[in-house]
Amino acid sequence: MKKDSVATRNRILETTLEVIDQGGVETVSMRQIARTAGISIGTLTYYFGNKDALIEGCIDSYYDELEGLRDSIVASLMSSSSPQEMVRASTRILFRWSLEHRKVIRLRNLMTLQRGGHYPDTFNQRYLPMIEKGSAILSQLTGHSLQSMRIFVQTLNNTVGRMALHSDDELLAISQAPDVEQAFKSVEDVLGDWAAAYLFPAAVAG
Repeated sequence: MKKDSVATRNRILETTLEVIDQGGVETVSMRQIARTAGISIGTLTYYFGNKDALIEGCIDSYYDELEGLRDSIVASLMSSSSPQEMVRASTRILFRWSLEHRKVIRLRNLMTLQRGGHYPDTFNQRYLPMIEKGSAILSQLTGHSLQSMRIFVQTLNNTVGRMALHSDDELLAISQAPDVEQAFKSVEDVLGDWAAAYLFPAAVAG
């Protein structure tokens, strides 16, 4: 895809997330998205034939970026000074990424609830392989079973994502921190400590 086409497609997706985040999925129209993005309805339908395809494009973009996040987390797991710090560092990366992607996480969660599950092809072909890779690394690192690590990775992902979906004001109130950045740090520290304590209970207790 040409650079201009990629830029237009990305602008459409970013606009869609912004409009949906403000008004909800049901009330948003293709014309509203085209108008807000500053493009014609013909250009919009060239890239995404209808609203369902547009929403699915937003979800696909989430998985594209999630694959980049996976690579960052794997690098963190392989480079930290201790297994416990590896897990804490990876949890911090996941939380900060989730804060930056609140809009698409909200949309993904909403569509999952409405559908009663994920898009099957996306879940099987993109999400599960990421879970499997992270679980295999943690199983080798910790000695826990692969099955338990699959459940742990999913639980950590859900917990971190849910915390990130709180507004800045809510995180300030929850953490009682003096400012937003300190609130973020407090939350990511607790999440990282919880993950390390689950994976390495003897080391944390010692």
